[in-house]
Amino acid sequence: MSVTVVEIAIGVIIGNLGFFHSESWMIYIASFGGILLTFLAGVEIDVDLMKDNFKESFTRFFII
Repeated sequence: MSVTVVEIAIGVIIGNLGFFHSESWMIYIASFGGILLTFLAGVEIDVDLMKDNFKESFTRFFII
């Protein structure tokens, strides 16, 4: 398991138990980081590969 996933999981658990209180700047930085990571994940999509395999990838969502 990735160290990053473990760190995030521990942070979520400790943060929700109420040991630490978030400052407003922490919430801003976390929101900005979440948006940035979502953008970077979208940038890594290979559009040409998706176009070539559109039928196969699109129909998998509807097959049970």
